[in-house]
Amino acid sequence: MRPFSALGLMVLLPRRHTDDRFTSLTDLVIRGDISIRHDQSSDAPSRRCGRSDTGGPPRARRPGQGRSANLFVAYGEEKLFAYGRTGGSAWRASFKTMLTVCAIAALAATLVASPAARAGDDVDMLLVLGADASYSMVAPKFGLQRQGYAKAIVNPRVINAITSGVSGRIAVCYFEWSGVVWQDLIIDWTVIGSLEAAQRFGEKILLAPRSYPERTSISAAIDFASEQFARAPWTSHRRVIDISGDGDNNAGRGVTTARDEAVAKGITINGLAILSNDPRDHHINPRGGLEQYYRRNVIGGPGAFVVVSVGFESFGDAVIKKLTAEIAAPRYPRYARNW
Repeated sequence: MRPFSALGLMVLLPRRHTDDRFTSLTDLVIRGDISIRHDQSSDAPSRRCGRSDTGGPPRARRPGQGRSANLFVAYGEEKLFAYGRTGGSAWRASFKTMLTVCAIAALAATLVASPAARAGDDVDMLLVLGADASYSMVAPKFGLQRQGYAKAIVNPRVINAITSGVSGRIAVCYFEWSGVVWQDLIIDWTVIGSLEAAQRFGEKILLAPRSYPERTSISAAIDFASEQFARAPWTSHRRVIDISGDGDNNAGRGVTTARDEAVAKGITINGLAILSNDPRDHHINPRGGLEQYYRRNVIGGPGAFVVVSVGFESFGDAVIKKLTAEIAAPRYPRYARNW
């Protein structure tokens, strides 16, 4: 048997299996994709016995001879390499196969323990959730908004979107915003990769004291959210800000300036516009409607979009729709939507 290395295994992998889903050997072994199989159906004559290419009758063979590739190492359903079973050497082939796979597993364990492997095991997404806490968010509305976020993060559709990613987890932080200097970080960066982690995150949202209400500075909220990525303990090429609110920007610098600076850093900003039925208030009903205001002035970056909540009663459903869409978005969108 020729020596076989872990590097050789990676070379033998089909091209379609060498994408970003399997960036290290650790994935292959730990996930159970590599296995030892016994080929019950392989009746092809071995090169060492039972020759049938000479035209004459095959030589007599001992029990267990005449089968090739009885033991093989497989990746999923595909054979990577095999050991022929000849002359009662099945135990020897099995032993050699086990040694090879054990060596691969040992190397994988080394990679898992190394800092370099951990550094490469990034989350699928860095998501900053920003919820409006301004004057217009009276107690009933504010409570419905928090309940909407807490219920949405544990929704099966959202959990499925999270766990279906490459690493199966995302990092999230949640803050509430109002005026120029009022941004309250309620929950710092947290990894969510399971229902249990999502439940703990939702409980913290509900139990936190109310943030201080002030005017509505969407621009300051975007600036604050952008700063959070620099202090995140994890890295991801997908950095998304999720802004929800029920009015236009009426404090601080221009919202489009803040948006453009964030987009220039490779950040995507999505919006959740909470519509109101009071046409007399031009803050919550700007010219053209709040949805169009968010499209023109707030969202930006690759794949940016706006979700609308008609009042606060449907806010929870809107958050579920929004989180599912942005978490499950393509990794490399070709163009930005709605902006």
